Order: sequence, then C-alpha cells, then structure tokens
Amino acid sequence: MNEPGDQEAMDQAIRDTAQNWFLRISEGKLTERDLFDFKAWRDADQRHHKAYEEIRCLWNEVDELKFAFAPTDRELIHSRKHPPLAGKSDSPERLDVRNPGFRHRSRVWSGLIAACLALFILYTSDFASILRADFRTSVGEQKKVTLPDGSIALLNTETAISTNFANNRRQITLLGGEALFEVAKDPARPFSVKAGDGVATAIGTAFTVSDLDETVFVRVIEGTVKVSGPDHNDTGSLEKSRHAVTLTAGQQVRYGAGELPGGVTPAIADSDIAWTKGFIVIKGEPMDQAISKIDRYRPGKIFIAADASELQPITARLSIEMLDVGLEALVSTHGLTVTRLTDYVLIIH
Repeated sequence: MNEPGDQEAMDQAIRDTAQNWFLRISEGKLTERDLFDFKAWRDADQRHHKAYEEIRCLWNEVDELKFAFAPTDRELIHSRKHPPLAGKSDSPERLDVRNPGFRHRSRVWSGLIAACLALFILYTSDFASILRADFRTSVGEQKKVTLPDGSIALLNTETAISTNFANNRRQITLLGGEALFEVAKDPARPFSVKAGDGVATAIGTAFTVSDLDETVFVRVIEGTVKVSGPDHNDTGSLEKSRHAVTLTAGQQVRYGAGELPGGVTPAIADSDIAWTKGFIVIKGEPMDQAISKIDRYRPGKIFIAADASELQPITARLSIEMLDVGLEALVSTHGLTVTRLTDYVLIIH
C-alpha cells in the first residue's frame, strides 16, 4: 500500500510526464516512433490519459494560445496508422481535417505564437530604453545602485534609468519602471528625477517614482519633494514647467502624459512601497488584478483558466524572492491549482 507522500510523488510524476509529452507534440517534431511511444504511455493507465487530457483542455481554455496546439499532420497520419488500444479513442475534434485550411493554419499559428512567446520573454523591456539606460533591471530583478554623489537608487523589476552628474548637476531620467531614491544632502545641487513630462526635485530625502502604463506616481517616504509638470502656451505646445506641488512624507501625486500633477493624496498605502522591502502586498483586489501585479515580477506569462469574477478578492503578502511558492499557496486558498508548462508559462485553473 502506497503512503500518501508516495502517492503524491507518483501523481506529480504523471503530471510532469503528461506536460512533457504535450509540449513535444505541440512542437510538431516527433517521429512516428515517438508518437507510438506517447500513445503507449497514455493508454497504459487511465491516470496517464486523464492527466494528458487535463493539460490539453487547459490550453484550449486559454484563447491567446489555443491554436498553437492543434494536432500536426504527422500525428493525424499516425493516428490512422496506429489506432488506440481497445476501449480508448481520440476526441473527434483532434482528428477532423475536412477543412482544407486546417493543417496549414495550425502550422502557421504554432510558429507565430512560438515566435511571439520568445520575443515576449527576451524583449519585455523597451529596446530604445535599454540603449539609453545607464542602469537597468530585467523582469523580476531588483538592483541597488550607488550614484556618483553617494545617493542610492533601488531599481524595481524591469526598470531603466539614465544619469547626468556633469556640470554640477544631479539629474536622473526614469526611462520606465519604478525606483526608490535615497538622496544624499547637498543644498547647492538639488536632486531631480524626470519621468514622463514631469520632474521631481529634492535636496535630501527618500522617495519613489514609478512610470507604468503612461502614468507617473511620485511617493515621498521621508523629507520634502517638489513635483512640477508641463504648462501649455497658446499654441498648445509644452513650455518649461511653471506649475508645481510640494509633497511631504507620506504623500503622493500622479500625472499622465502632458498633464499637470493632480491632487495630493494625503497618505501612501503600504502596498505601494512594499516592493522596496522585497514584498508584494495585495489588499482586497480581484483575482485578475492581483495576478497581473504578480506577473510584473515573473518572466513570461501567467494565464487564468477560470472565471475570475466568481472568485473572492485577494489579500496577501508575498516575498518577491519566493514568488512561485507564494503564488501556489495563494491560489490554493481559492481551490485553484498552478500548472507549470514551462518556467515562462503558468496556468491557474
């Protein structure tokens, strides 16, 4: 009799084997012998068959990728040459090739989606920003940088900055992402961070600046920061900023492209700056929004193959260094499971 731990390990081994077969078949590079071995494995145990079908059905529920896993010509031909064992049958939709464009479209979609996934993984940062950046982080990476004046910049995931300390200046340009600045005091040289169409200026303080989805947030942790934005002349073009708001510790302000800084919010939420301490804090957010926030810190993509609107709001505190462990624990509290197809593709179902 198997112990519970042995059974769990056996079930995981079956799931892993099913995933490996599924990915190999989807690539369309299997020989007829490989496909014969797959069918022998699948039909040898009902648990094998069930695990493989669960993986296939999961992908069919993900609209963005489902065409990538249509059966290949070779599998269809092999299915006719080697019928399944007695009592087993392939689902009809996998063998229907009456549509003359079916086989060609499946090959085209598979190639296109594979290429898009590769580009998504390798080039998630804006390439122009990478070329201009003096310091940058990749997805999921955080980096502490000591600047020439002794100030500290902590870069969050997928962040890029350029620096200008020439001619007695202390200027930073946030090219994208999010950063915390701990500014060394120097009254003769104000420290400024340009993000979007605005500039945050301080003498000695600590504050964060984020530029995500074309919206900039400036949040002050310590000291005082002046945030200035563009004004417009009669022709509608941007002039040197004459409008500014002053923030003190615990306050924040936002602005978009071509906008003046909005109203000052009197307090910073813990979740807004939790990343500076290595955490993601989620407070009462819908499942899809919570997963989107987590997804920022992982290369690749997390897909939800469930009706997120029917799930309870998420409240959690996750360590960025152990994000996948925290993600699995989080979704399990909602009766869901994480399936890892590759290190870059996770499905919640």
